Amino acid sequence: NQGGWHFTASIYSQGGAVVSEDGKKATVDTPEGKAVLQNLKDMRWRDNSMGAKQLLIINDTLQMMGSGKLGMYLAAPDNVPRIVKEAGGKYEDLAFAPMPGGKGTLMGGDGYMFNKKATPEQIKAGLKWLEWTFLTPGQGYMNNYARAA
Repeated sequence: NQGGWHFTASIYSQGGAVVSEDGKKATVDTPEGKAVLQNLKDMRWRDNSMGAKQLLIINDTLQMMGSGKLGMYLAAPDNVPRIVKEAGGKYEDLAFAPMPGGKGTLMGGDGYMFNKKATPEQIKAGLKWLEWTFLTPGQGYMNNYARAA
């Protein structure tokens, strides 16, 4: 899935949305959606900044980035420790940049559920576990990955 979540996040970064306000209709065929696709087309065919090799899967990009054969790709922050741990990359060689547009973003991609029979105490414990697992107090989401390296 190199496209779905990233296309959605790119639409939000351009100020668009992927569903109508009533939640009943997809709204990707909009000026913002077209701007995202035009940018991708231009990067591939006008300035060749994406190169000719396309239709990559995540493991391809991880290996290419870790070996220094790829200069940039769109990914979630959780790719960084994978590049380091699985593909030989170095934290000091990697950096993040905001998505073009800056008008919004999509957060998440992970869903967490609790059993409807869970007690309030069990739900509170589950939320505490999620916080411990994914957040570094005072430092945010990504530092937890760095400390696990």
